[in-house]
Amino acid sequence: TVPCLVHIFISHISGESHTTSLSVCLDKMGDMVKSFVRALILLCSLSAVWGIWVVPGQCPTDRPVEKNFNITKYAGLWYEYLRPDDNYAFLGDCNTIFYTAHPNGTIGIRTFRQFPQNLGYEVDETFAVFTEPQQSPLEGRWNISYRWNEPFFANHWILETDYDNYSVTYFCRKASPDTSFDDFFIYTRKPSPDLNTKSIIDKLLHRYYKREYLFKQEQ
Repeated sequence: TVPCLVHIFISHISGESHTTSLSVCLDKMGDMVKSFVRALILLCSLSAVWGIWVVPGQCPTDRPVEKNFNITKYAGLWYEYLRPDDNYAFLGDCNTIFYTAHPNGTIGIRTFRQFPQNLGYEVDETFAVFTEPQQSPLEGRWNISYRWNEPFFANHWILETDYDNYSVTYFCRKASPDTSFDDFFIYTRKPSPDLNTKSIIDKLLHRYYKREYLFKQEQ
């Protein structure tokens, strides 16, 4: 098992494909070791991805967001449809997010992701708060609590949504005094959105992002 882990680790950080090696090694591993490998891949991938998506400048404060935001309508199940490139493949497939509006004003967040190569699945729970909860009309600006090595809050903005079909979200976190981590996701209410929703999403991509930088998620 140990040689397998070392080989997977080295091939991953060097950028080489480790799919075949991973498949062979998994046949020799128990559930606890699989969990360790999954965590190892996640950790390595985080280092690689955050390096790729660092952009100059600080997180913007004036990016347009959804006005008159209705968290009650927004709550419920969403499917990840597009994400930044395939560098986020470590997040797994069939990713979903379930939002819950709590009476105290916080937003409960439960994410589900299924890992490749029979590494199982993972369910995470966290919460968000509105950046300006007393603002009227309320805008779709959230701060989400992330609990990786050190807990931190990051911007999570709903740029545009119709509540029933699609949601355009934007994530930004300070990386250094001169740079930030900048990401963009599109979620849909259905695993496979209809043609009309896809057409709307195509238009939104031209408005907010470059499509070639996005990777279609399989549900």
